[in-house]
Order: sequence, then C-alpha cells, then structure tokens
Amino acid sequence: MMEMLSYEFMQRAFLAGLIVALLCPLVGMFVVIRRQSLLGDGLGHIAFAGVTGSALLGINPAIGAVVLTLAAAGVVFLRRFGVGSRVQLARADPEYQFDELSLRQYFNG
Repeated sequence: MMEMLSYEFMQRAFLAGLIVALLCPLVGMFVVIRRQSLLGDGLGHIAFAGVTGSALLGINPAIGAVVLTLAAAGVVFLRRFGVGSRVQLARADPEYQFDELSLRQYFNG
C-alpha cells in the first residue's frame, strides 16, 4: 500500500483527493443552505449534455460543457432576477409583497 505513494503521480492524486475532500463539504453546505441543490444538480446534467454535444461536433468537450453550463446559469439568473421577476417586482413595489401575501393567504386558506 505504501509503495503506491512512492510514485509522484500517486502523491499528486492523493493530495488532490485530500483537497477535494476538505472543500466539497463547505461548498455543499453553502449550496444546501441557499436551497440551490437542485439547481446544482441540473447544471451538472446540462454540463454532461454540453460534453456530449461538443464531442459529436468535434469540439473540445470541456469547452462545450463550460459554454452550455454558463449559458444555462445565465438563463436561470435572468429568470430569477431579470425584468419581470418576482424579486425585482418586490424590490420596486412594496405593495407587490402585500398583494402576493394576501393572495397566498386567500388561496391557501
């Protein structure tokens, strides 16, 4: 087992695994607290589609994954915070918050 660590590439792989093992729980906790875990999962699947599409087109798969994932993240951002979104309406018009609250109470009982 220890003879495996005599190779330089195995030492680098062990170090990379250690760094990932320390950082992923922090990022994961941040994503879960912000209630964006489903968004992260969806972007991962979109990245896979980017890899597949770029491989079929003969482009570098990493570039395809990054481009498609950033495009999808941009669409999500615009839908969430863009013109006409609930967040922007609530910031611009305080009455919107009251109307939404009263409608929610009315329909939920």
